[in-house]
Amino acid sequence: MTSRSKEIFKSFPLHGKTMILLLSSLGKDQTWLAEQCDVTPSMVNHVISGRAIPSLPVALRISKALGISVDLLFKELG
Repeated sequence: MTSRSKEIFKSFPLHGKTMILLLSSLGKDQTWLAEQCDVTPSMVNHVISGRAIPSLPVALRISKALGISVDLLFKELG
């Protein structure tokens, strides 16, 4: 990812609350999401808490695992 891409991506943070709500509605947890996305549970926790910004491929895997379009990850639900 180029530095410009990272800069743009940082301006649209993933909403941890949205991810938590979706995981809850699926009856799944952060460990399950980590397994689905081929990342560590720590990475998922960091993304949800806003301490890490996933790469675009990871964001796409998160959206696929949660069954939503990637743009919904950037919207606050609830």
